[in-house]
Amino acid sequence: MQLGMPILIELPDLEANAKLALELGLDFMELSMCLPAYQSEMLHGEVFKRIADQYGIFYTIHMDEMFDPFTFNKRTRKAFLDTFHDVFVSSRTFCTPVFTMHLSKGTYFTLPDRKEFLYQNHYGDYLISVQEFRSFIEDVIGVENAVLCIENTDGFSSFQQDAIESLLRSPVFALTYDIGHDHSNEYQDRDFMFSHRARIRHMHIHNAIGKRNHLALGEGDIDLREIISFIQSQEASSIPMSVVVETKTVNALRNSIPLLSDSCLARI
Repeated sequence: MQLGMPILIELPDLEANAKLALELGLDFMELSMCLPAYQSEMLHGEVFKRIADQYGIFYTIHMDEMFDPFTFNKRTRKAFLDTFHDVFVSSRTFCTPVFTMHLSKGTYFTLPDRKEFLYQNHYGDYLISVQEFRSFIEDVIGVENAVLCIENTDGFSSFQQDAIESLLRSPVFALTYDIGHDHSNEYQDRDFMFSHRARIRHMHIHNAIGKRNHLALGEGDIDLREIISFIQSQEASSIPMSVVVETKTVNALRNSIPLLSDSCLARI
């Protein structure tokens, strides 16, 4: 497996993060499109390629958490599509094999007895947007060696599962399995994700206690053996895995990486 880290906001810039990645022997860093320094217009600069070459790393990209290319407003939807296009084109100057996005549940109306999600209420229109998005991403990525992965966050609804099924009909889509999120949601997504385990190409691993996420690997309720066993089973099936150790602080990351050393893995 290839191990990586998220961009840490404790550190001042890209190079400071890259120095930590080198210190910890990591293969890549995941850039967050939520942060001003990693917007598409910034990716054009030579600094990203220079740092990747200097520190022997590559990048994966996590789209802005507000990214929702299925919204009913056509102008807003086009803005999201243009955003992905710009990010993808900008990232071609350096190696970026994996892009990750959250799957938005969209807007909902709160009724006396339930939440009514508009994507469910207007299911046909929603699926048309999903199919159009699939075709758009196929055109953008083309024959490049890259995939756009859908990440589990707070439990996929039935309409989201249908959307993912539609997207996975194309080889340019895959899945990002976040085991910490799944644990905090009482493993609501496990059966669905595992039914497509051949499409799980990317992981976010961290520990959790109840709803508290992004803890160091040794500090929560999730058994590290469970995480490693899954990754090893994927690779035994010839599925290449890139794995982000998604803790949010320098100390948590430093405490987590040694647990994934060869000597520690041999004891699992």
